[in-house]
Amino acid sequence: MTLPGTRLRYLFSLARLCRENGGARAVEIAAMLGVTRPSVHRMMETLKKQGLIRQSGSLLCLTQQGQSVLEQYQKEYDIFLLFFHHSLGFSLLESEDCAIALLALCPDCRRALADFLQKSEQKETGSSEPAP
Repeated sequence: MTLPGTRLRYLFSLARLCRENGGARAVEIAAMLGVTRPSVHRMMETLKKQGLIRQSGSLLCLTQQGQSVLEQYQKEYDIFLLFFHHSLGFSLLESEDCAIALLALCPDCRRALADFLQKSEQKETGSSEPAP
C-alpha cells in the first residue's frame, strides 16, 4: 500500500505515541504535529476507513495492517532520517519532516535513493556493514 506523506506523518506519530503510552489521544497527536484537533479527527477517520488504525474510547492505535504498512516504510525512513539528522545536521524535527516527504516518492525511487544514501554513508565511515 502506498500512502501520501501526510498520512504517513500521522501514522509514524501515532506509532511513536503508542509505543510510549500504549495509545494516543487526538489532542496528543495534534500537539506532536502542530495541527488542530479537527484536522486530526478528519485524518483519523480516513485512516480508520483504510483499516490502518482503531479507536477504543478516546485512545487510538495502529491495527495490524497499519503496523504492516509502516514496516514497509521503516527501513527507508530510518536511512533518510539518519542522512538529514547526522550527515546534514538538521534538527530531529526537520529531519523527520524531510524523511517523511521522501517516503512519498514512488517505491522504486524511494528504494534507489535509500540504497544510494546507505552506500554513501558506508563509504564515509569505511564500514561494510549497512547503517541501522
